[in-house]
Amino acid sequence: MIDYILVSQILLLPLLGILSFSSFWTIKEVFEQHERMLKG
Repeated sequence: MIDYILVSQILLLPLLGILSFSSFWTIKEVFEQHERMLKG
């Protein structure tokens, strides 16, 4: 049981990190695109 939890955390945590990083990157890009649109 403990082995299963450790293995699942080892696999899950990097995936969550990548997902959160890409989400923040997308939000940042949306705001930058909006500013570029306003500038013309």
